[in-house]
Amino acid sequence: MKILLLQGFGGRATNQRYHVHDLAEFSVEGGYLIDGFPSTGHTSAIASASLINAMKFRPVATIDSDRFPAVSMVQDSRPFHPTRIFADASLKVAVFSSYLALPSQEHKPMARMMLKWARDHKVSWIVSSVAVGTQIPEGKIMAVGSTEEAREKIAEASMEVMGSGMITGIPGALLNHGAIGGQNVIVVLYNPTHEGADYRAGALLCTAMSRLVPGTACDIDALQAEAEKAERAMREAETESGEGVLKRGMYG
Repeated sequence: MKILLLQGFGGRATNQRYHVHDLAEFSVEGGYLIDGFPSTGHTSAIASASLINAMKFRPVATIDSDRFPAVSMVQDSRPFHPTRIFADASLKVAVFSSYLALPSQEHKPMARMMLKWARDHKVSWIVSSVAVGTQIPEGKIMAVGSTEEAREKIAEASMEVMGSGMITGIPGALLNHGAIGGQNVIVVLYNPTHEGADYRAGALLCTAMSRLVPGTACDIDALQAEAEKAERAMREAETESGEGVLKRGMYG
């Protein structure tokens, strides 16, 4: 088993060390990386989980860190890390999937880690998403691209490009670093109806992401049940970690 230690890139190491444990051989060269970390609420994680389940992606790596809480998720009597990488080599698509809502101090290091992973695996596109509240109308989807090529791809998918606004968290850091380094990053923006598991926003977001990533699809019929299951698992990861809610507790 190969273990990759990542400490950021671009000349200055970060305090954060991420341990990527490969579980299987795979290649996503020229393909897509989807950021499935929870942002505001759990909609982004739910949408990526729907893609994983609908397309039957397989786990290819785990991500761990000394700064993550000691949490093991159990399903079908088997333990697994709460943060994993799933992939489909035939589609050239990888998904960073996590039940952990990272605090703001982790957003830049995690974004740098994703960008380095994408560069090492020769990924052409990174697709992320974030709730932006009142910056766009409720129920509407927009997107922002880090490069001219990314903005053209948004237009080809018949999605509106956001003209002005603010994007925070991992998606915002991905856009900034992507613009500087020439990495194609697309961030899908949505206005959720409320915080937490919102299967309507999840369905809208998942459908938008599938329009950007060729060959992917969403299991809309199962998405409500998936939303409830994902929200329950994420809340358990937060409360059972011994750190309280992660956004407040990891540095408290």
